[in-house]
Amino acid sequence: MVSDPIKDPAELRRYFSNPKNEHRPVTFFPLDGDITDSEFINTRLTGYKKAGFGGVALQPTSATLPVYGSDEYYGALCALLDKIKKAGLFAALCDDTDLDERHPSGRGGGKFVAQNPQYRAHLLKMYEYKCSEYERVNRPVRTPGVLMSVCAYEVDTAQTLDLRPFLISDRIIWDVPDGNWNLLQFICEEEPDPDCVDYLSYDASAAFLQFTFERLLERDESGALSMTISQGIAYQTANRRQWSPDFNEIFLKEFGVQAEPFYPALFFDTGAESARAAALLINCRAKLLADGFFRALSDFARSRGLIATGCVAEPKATAAPWLFGDGMLYQKYSDAPGTSLSYAYAYGTNGIKLASSAADCWGGALVACDIFREYYLMGKTILYSEAMNAMARGVNLLMARDHIFGAVKLGELLPAWCDFAARAQAMLRGGVHLSDIALLYPIHSLQSQVKLYDSRLDTDFEYPTTPSNADYMNIINALLNYCGRDLTVIHPEVFANYCTAENSDDGDCAYENRVDDGGVLYLRGDMRFNVLILPGASMIDLRCMRIARDFFDRGGKLVATDDLPFTAFTAPGKGEDADRELSEIINHIFGVTKSDIGSFTQVYTNKNRAGGEAYFIQLSQTAADGTDLIAAPQLDAVLGKLDVDWDVVIEDMPRVENSGILSVFYPTFEALRANRGIRSGGMFNYIHKRRAGCDIWYFSNTTTADYEGAVKLRGLHALEEWNPHTGKIRRLASDSAGMHTTAKLTLPSKTSVFWVSMGKFPL
Repeated sequence: MVSDPIKDPAELRRYFSNPKNEHRPVTFFPLDGDITDSEFINTRLTGYKKAGFGGVALQPTSATLPVYGSDEYYGALCALLDKIKKAGLFAALCDDTDLDERHPSGRGGGKFVAQNPQYRAHLLKMYEYKCSEYERVNRPVRTPGVLMSVCAYEVDTAQTLDLRPFLISDRIIWDVPDGNWNLLQFICEEEPDPDCVDYLSYDASAAFLQFTFERLLERDESGALSMTISQGIAYQTANRRQWSPDFNEIFLKEFGVQAEPFYPALFFDTGAESARAAALLINCRAKLLADGFFRALSDFARSRGLIATGCVAEPKATAAPWLFGDGMLYQKYSDAPGTSLSYAYAYGTNGIKLASSAADCWGGALVACDIFREYYLMGKTILYSEAMNAMARGVNLLMARDHIFGAVKLGELLPAWCDFAARAQAMLRGGVHLSDIALLYPIHSLQSQVKLYDSRLDTDFEYPTTPSNADYMNIINALLNYCGRDLTVIHPEVFANYCTAENSDDGDCAYENRVDDGGVLYLRGDMRFNVLILPGASMIDLRCMRIARDFFDRGGKLVATDDLPFTAFTAPGKGEDADRELSEIINHIFGVTKSDIGSFTQVYTNKNRAGGEAYFIQLSQTAADGTDLIAAPQLDAVLGKLDVDWDVVIEDMPRVENSGILSVFYPTFEALRANRGIRSGGMFNYIHKRRAGCDIWYFSNTTTADYEGAVKLRGLHALEEWNPHTGKIRRLASDSAGMHTTAKLTLPSKTSVFWVSMGKFPL
C-alpha cells in the first residue's frame, strides 16, 4: 500500500469515482484460529473482500495456530499472505505491543527478552532513608541496578543537596546538617516483568522489530505485505517509570547540564527550580521514546518498503507526559501518524487532531485511525458518524475492527460504508491542510507538572492526573465543535525551528496568488495562519515566544487562555534571565504582568499600530475532567472581534459545547453515558485541503438536525459538490463578491459532502 500522489483534477475525479484498492479502509483480521485451515481463511478473506475492504491487518493472538513464533507459524503466515494477494487485498501486520497474553507479538512470543536480556526494560526506583540531625551516614549504594543520582532532601524547606561528592567506594558517607533530611538514592533497575522491552533504546527496539518481523519478511515472496501497525506503546513499566541506564549521558548531551542534581524534582517539590528541572527530565525521557522505538519502527519499515503506523496507549490523554511522553513528538518519524477510537462513540476524539497535526508538522501524508476497537454499541449511525468525525479532523486511513461484522444487520451495511470511506480517503490523502488558526502545543507545561510515584496497582490501567491549567483539549474541541474554526496544533520544536512571521518563500502551490500584507504566521511556507492561540500553560519555550512577539508586531492576532506562561523551558541555573525576557514578551503582547493574573478582569485586550491584536481570557468554569475551562461562547466572542478574513464562514452552524466531556477517561466517560449524549447531539465540522491543483472542503454533519445555510469561502472559486455517500458529482451554484465565494450548503443529518474548486484561485 502506498499513498498515491494524485497529480491533477482529472485524476482526482477518476479516483473519487472509482477508488483504488489502497484508498479503501482496512479491517483487522484476528488470527484466532488455525491459519492452515483453508476453510477458516477463505471464509474470512471472502467476507472482507465482499464487504469492500482494501486490505487486512493480520493480528496474531494467543489462539493462533500454529503457535505464534514457531517455524510452522511463519510458513503458514507466508501461505496466508499469498492468498491475500490472490484475493486482491493488501496486508498489514499488527504487532500489538500491549503487554497482554492475548497478543503474544507484543512480547516477542515471550522469547525476545529471554534471548536478549541486555534489551530488557528498566525502571527508575527511588529509595528513601530518613536521617537524624548530625548523624554520620555510612550506607552502601543500592544494588543491583545503576545509580542515577544520590541526593539529600530537606522535607520542611524543599532544599536539595547533590551527594555525589560523598560517594566513597560504593558507599555514601555524609554528615547530616541541621534540619529534617532524607537520603535519596535513584536506581535504574531491571523491570520485574521479564518480557518488557526497552522501548527507550533504539538498538533494543530495532532488535525487537527484527525479531518479530524479519523471520516473516525473509520468507515471504507474495509482496502482499505493505504496512506494519504497532499498537499500545507506552511506558510499560510499573507506575509508568520506564527509564534508561544511559539517561544521564543523554541528558547532558541534550541540555548541556548534568541531570543528577535534579532527580528529586521527579517526585517532590524542590523549590523555585522544581518545575523546570522536572520538565527537562521528562522531556528527555519523551525524546528517548520517540528516538527509540518509534524511530526504529520507521527506519525498519522504510528500509523494507513498508509504511509504519500505530499509536500509543490512550492517545486522547491530555496529560501525555506521564503515560507516553509527548503526544505529538512520537509521531515525528512516521509516514502515517496514528490514533485510536477505542471504546465507544466519540471516546478518543481528542487524540485525532494531535495525530493529523503531527502529519502537518512533520510531513506525513497518511493519518491512520484504529476505529471501533472495542465498541459494545454499534449501528449504522455510529458506523458513519464516527468515520465522518474522524475524517473531518484529518484522518484518511480508517482501520476497522473485525468484530463489526458480528453486529446485528451491520455486515450488510459494510459495502456501502467502505465505498463511502474509499471515496473520502481518496480525496483527503496528501496535499496541504489549510487553516487560519495555529495552536501551540503546551507540552513543556504538561511536562513541568509531572510527579512520579511508587504505588500498588489496583486497576487494569492507570490514568494520569491532568494539570488544572491543561485546557488545550477543551480549546481544540470548542474551536471545532462550537466556533466553527479549524486549526493546526504545532509542536514547539517545529514552531521554534520552522515558523516565522516573515515570508521568505517565493510562492507555493497551496497559497498561490495570495497577497500577504503582514499579520501572517508561516510554517515552512506551505502553511500560513492568521491567528495564534496559546492555551493555558505555566511553562513555554522562549524561542516560540520570540516568534510570537514578532508575529504580533507585524500585525498578528493572538489569543491566550486561562494561564499565561512566565517560566521558560530552559536548563535550571539559566532560568532567571530567560524568565525575565519571557515576562517582558508576555507584557509586550498582552499588556499583562504576572501580578495581574487572578484579577477581576475577565478578558485583557492589547493592540498595536501594525494591526496586531492580543486577548488573554481568564478561566470562567471547571471542565468535566477537572481542568480549567474557557466557555466556548466566550472564546467565540473573542474570535469574532479579530480583524481576520476567515477562510470559511458557516452561517448558523450547529454548535456543540462539550464542556470537557471528551477529555475524561473511559470509566468516567461510560459512567456519565457520555457517548450516548454526544451521539444524540453529534458534531458539525469541516476541513480544507489543497492537492492536485484543487481546493477541497469536506463538511460533515453528525448532529441530529439537518443543515441548510450559506457558506462563505475566501477566494474566487468555481465549485462542484462531490458526494462521498453516493459518488455523484454536480455543479454548485455560487456567488462571488470581492475576493469571496458564497454557496448554499445542504447537509442532512448524519451525512457529509465535499466541495471542490479546480484550478488556481486567490486565497
